[in-house]
Amino acid sequence: MYKQTILLCGIFLILLYGCTYYDSYHSYSHQNMNVTNNHSKEMSQQKALHTKKTNLVTQTRSSGNQMFFPADELSRQLTETEHILRADVLVLNNEAYTGVVLRRGAVLNEELKQEIKKMVQSTYKTVKHVHIFDQPHFVREINVFSNRLKRGEQNVQQDFEKMVDDFFHGGKFQ
Repeated sequence: MYKQTILLCGIFLILLYGCTYYDSYHSYSHQNMNVTNNHSKEMSQQKALHTKKTNLVTQTRSSGNQMFFPADELSRQLTETEHILRADVLVLNNEAYTGVVLRRGAVLNEELKQEIKKMVQSTYKTVKHVHIFDQPHFVREINVFSNRLKRGEQNVQQDFEKMVDDFFHGGKFQ
């Protein structure tokens, strides 16, 4: 009886550790996400806009003036607004990627998007394009990348650029 109890406890601990093991490379893999969106026209417009901006972003990246960081203070300010429960903002060169979790009953309409855009651009004058999403997968991805940056991990910018490219050009938001 004593051996069975120890064996069961051991198996339980192994299963518990295996279920909670965090592998930063494989966790939250954006390539396996299926994002559904009822605003397909809006997403198509954002994809087209992003495609037009690709040359500008490529020129900025190739010039060596890289700027990539989590905008924690701005994220905190956004959560103080009436409609936003949680926000994460990542700034990459002249673009800001904003993931928001809305309060119950709030809707990410054009008015709220303009309010967010205004806050971002008033805080960071160099930001020309603000991408705002409330899809849970994208919000989680922004949060994961923000945390990776804060921990000082390597290759975060390259991983983020690949994720953004997959989302816009890989059909995730079509």
